[in-house]
Amino acid sequence: MGFGLIVLILCFLPNSYGAASSEQALTSMAIVEMAWEELDLQKQNSLAKQAVEGYYANQTALANPEISYGAGQVSNSLGLKAGFSEWGVNQKISISGWKNRLNEQKNLALELADLQTEQQKLFIAEQTLKLVYQLKVQEEQQEHSHERLKRLRKLTVFLKSKPYPSPQQKVELELIRAKIMEVSLEVDFLDRNLNATKKSLQHLLGREDLPTLGLEWQSYKNFAEINRGLLKRKSAEIKRQENEILQVDKNKEAQSVQWIPDLNLYYSQSEEQYLGGNSNQVFGLSLEIPIFNQKNSISKSLQSKMQGMKIDLERSRKKQKLEYEEKKAMLDKSLLALSRYTTEYVNEKETFLNRETKNFDKGLISARQFIDLEENVHSVHFLRLDYLMQSHALILELIRAWGSEQQLREFLK
Repeated sequence: MGFGLIVLILCFLPNSYGAASSEQALTSMAIVEMAWEELDLQKQNSLAKQAVEGYYANQTALANPEISYGAGQVSNSLGLKAGFSEWGVNQKISISGWKNRLNEQKNLALELADLQTEQQKLFIAEQTLKLVYQLKVQEEQQEHSHERLKRLRKLTVFLKSKPYPSPQQKVELELIRAKIMEVSLEVDFLDRNLNATKKSLQHLLGREDLPTLGLEWQSYKNFAEINRGLLKRKSAEIKRQENEILQVDKNKEAQSVQWIPDLNLYYSQSEEQYLGGNSNQVFGLSLEIPIFNQKNSISKSLQSKMQGMKIDLERSRKKQKLEYEEKKAMLDKSLLALSRYTTEYVNEKETFLNRETKNFDKGLISARQFIDLEENVHSVHFLRLDYLMQSHALILELIRAWGSEQQLREFLK
C-alpha cells in the first residue's frame, strides 16, 4: 500500500498518541541539543574549518624568497689573487593562476566540513532519541506489567477466600499462580532493561541523573509531512561523494594550467677585492621548461580517478534508492498497523477485560479463558508500543540519511 493511501486512512483517525508533560520537562529537541553540547560538535566543526583554512592558506601563499651568500678567492690572468664575496636573492612567482583555483577547492572543503558536522549531529540525534523513545516504551511496558500483576494477585486473593474451594477452583488457583510467576519474571526483565537504558542515556548526555523528559509520540500528520520532504532530498552520502568529485575536478583544473611555468626573479651582487675593488650586479629572470610533461600526467591521473569516483557515485545512488524504498515500505507498514492499534482500541480491550474479570469472579468463565483473554490484551498493549517504537526509529533513520537538522527540528516541534 502506498504512503499516500495510508495517510488518507490515518487522517480520519483520531490522534492516538498521548504523553504526560510538565513545565520543567525537557522537550525532545532540548534533549538532542544536550547530547550535541556534551560532544561539543560545534567546536569540532570549527577546528575542522580552521584546518582547511590553514592548509589552503599555506598552498596559496607566495613562495618564500631564497637568499644565498658565498665567499672565496679569485685570481686574474696576471696571477694576482683577491678575496671574493657574493650574495643573491631569488623569488618564485606563479603566473599560471592555478593558486586562485585552489580557493574553489577550499570552499568545497569547507562545505564538506559542514556536511560532515550535520551528519554527526543527525547521527547523535538518532541515537539519543532512539534511547529516549526506548525508555518511554519500557516505562509504559513496566507500568502495564505491574498493573497486570496486581490484577492477577487480586484473583488469587479472591480464589483463596473461598471457604470450601472445589477441585476446579484449586486448579484455577494454580493456573493463576503460574501466570503470576511468569509475569513476575517479565517485570523483573523489564526493570533491568529500563535501568540499562537509563544508564546508556545518562552516559550519552554526560549526566549522573536524568532530567525530566517531556517526550511525546509524534502525530501521523507529522510523519507524512516529513516523509514528503525527504523525497525531494539527496542522501548525505550522495552529497558527500558529489562534493569529493567536485574537489578532484577543481584540482584537475588547477593542474591543467600548471604547464605554464613559474617565473623566477633573481638579483645578485658580487665584490672582488682587487686594488681599487670590483663590484658586479646582476638582475634577471628564469622560466622552467616543461620538457617531460609531468604536470599533464598528473592531470590525466586525476581524470581517471574522477571517472572511477563517478562510477561509485552511480552505484551509491542505486543502492541508496533501494534502501530508501525499503525503509519507506517498513514505515508505511508500521503506520498502517498503528492505524489499528490506537489508544481507543487498547482502551476498548481494557474495558472488555475489566468486565470479564467480574464474570470470572462470578464463575461465568474459567481461569483458562480469563488467562487467554488477559494475554490477548497484554499483546495488544505491547504490539502498539512496538509499532510506535518501530515507526519513530524508522523516521529517525530516514532523517539521518536523507534529511537535515531543519527537518529534524520540524519533526520534533
